[in-house]
Amino acid sequence: PGKYIHIIAKLDTAGGKVIEYDAIKNPNYLSFHIVDSLGGTSRVIYMKGKPPTDMEKSERIVLKGKMTDSAFVCDDILIKCPSKYTEDEAKISSNTK
Repeated sequence: PGKYIHIIAKLDTAGGKVIEYDAIKNPNYLSFHIVDSLGGTSRVIYMKGKPPTDMEKSERIVLKGKMTDSAFVCDDILIKCPSKYTEDEAKISSNTK
């Protein structure tokens, strides 16, 4: 707790967990659950705006922030979508033939 760290994780939607975001109630509050690469789960709180585009479709999420007693308080969210890059590679391969 208290140290600034990077976490590589996946969005945790098991058991009905959802992304909590209400642009009308508070446009700067986002909350969701993750499963990290070691299998640990945590609640994430992001207080800097709306969810990144296609967050629920991402295969990996890189989070930067600090762990508290109750949640991971995130300063930055990076979304990794390998399917996007796979599609781009297929286009490059077909154009070079």
